[in-house]
Amino acid sequence: MEALTLLLGLLLTPSQANIIGTKKAESCGGYMTDWFGEFFSARYPNNYTDNSNCTWTIHSTGNKTVLLIFYDVGLETCCDYIQVYDGPSTHYPLLGDIRDGWDQPFISSNNDLTVHFYSDGSVTNRGFYANWAFVGPHPECGGHLYGSGLFSSPNYPNYYHDNAYCVWHLTAQQGQRIFLTFADVHTTNNLQVEQVTWLV
Repeated sequence: MEALTLLLGLLLTPSQANIIGTKKAESCGGYMTDWFGEFFSARYPNNYTDNSNCTWTIHSTGNKTVLLIFYDVGLETCCDYIQVYDGPSTHYPLLGDIRDGWDQPFISSNNDLTVHFYSDGSVTNRGFYANWAFVGPHPECGGHLYGSGLFSSPNYPNYYHDNAYCVWHLTAQQGQRIFLTFADVHTTNNLQVEQVTWLV
């Protein structure tokens, strides 16, 4: 999954986010509906505050799900934590309880992911920085794409199906160039295959 982490890191690092207009979420909670973006603990990369109690909800529309990756995590491991829930609130199933570095992506089963960050009244650290993007339902195989985004083989990050034949047509405005980044490519013995980012 390191390649996938790198993929979203390349897509949504702060410098690139400013170039392509990504909106940053509130530093202590928020409700995000943009198809990709970033959010972080208060004061990141400086130490967050004591007694934080912040909730972010990421909501997609239609048949899109939410892909979430924590780009950097530094917490007081005994007492502060991040929790990720598969739904629009903390009353939904818990997907993960993060107390230190984390390199696995979270993918919602439907339209929403909820992130809760808590810190106690003593000792803080640099906090966290995270990226999200909306991804299509699986299987998806080919299509016409416009602007910037990402796409993947059917069923990614699980095995793709036999006899797959997928063609994606990428379109940009006249005078713009399209840059592709391939990550996590495995095609032998029907393993998981590529996830691709494109920027214009």
